[in-house]
Amino acid sequence: MASRSRSTTRRTDGEILFVILSALKKQPSGPTNLMYKANISWRALNRKFIPPLLTLKLLITKEVKGDDKRTTSIYLLTERGETIANACRKYKIVMFALAKLIMGTAGKRRTKMEIIINIMSATKEKSLKTPLMGLTRMSWKPLSRCLEILLRGNLVMMLGKKDERPHYQVTETGLELIQLYENAILYVTHIMRQEGLDEPIGRHMAFYNQL
Repeated sequence: MASRSRSTTRRTDGEILFVILSALKKQPSGPTNLMYKANISWRALNRKFIPPLLTLKLLITKEVKGDDKRTTSIYLLTERGETIANACRKYKIVMFALAKLIMGTAGKRRTKMEIIINIMSATKEKSLKTPLMGLTRMSWKPLSRCLEILLRGNLVMMLGKKDERPHYQVTETGLELIQLYENAILYVTHIMRQEGLDEPIGRHMAFYNQL
């Protein structure tokens, strides 16, 4: 059996938000064209991603007349949206911060970056795996998988003797990533608060999750 192509790897919400903003930076688009440019389903685009971007004024809609004199709606990137898009392009971690602030407000599911940050934050003081389960609200198997990834990335280190249960502690590199993520959250929040637009996110997403 052929191996799965890298292009089919599931994108994060932050990556999808960035693709949408980038597509609109190149050219204003209607919903159908944007759906194809972002390679996303109609339902996901219009129910999940577009509403919060409109609420936060990262993009706006405009009515235009075509050659057949029919009026259609297109999406345009705002100055605020372009600022965020440029920041995402320069610093990938801003994508995760954007997803946290926009998609994470429903309180249902943490993003992958949130989980990683939670684990590293919980290991600022060295800890056994069992207490970590309670601190991170994770079961044994998912936590073990995440710890393996963090160990390989030198974001967490394992301490203890061979005949003892290992303790886990965040490394200096891990602490730097935590700080970068927190700075990205502060940056995006600052952009949103310039017109007091950060507060409606939770109400807005709670409404759309009922549809």
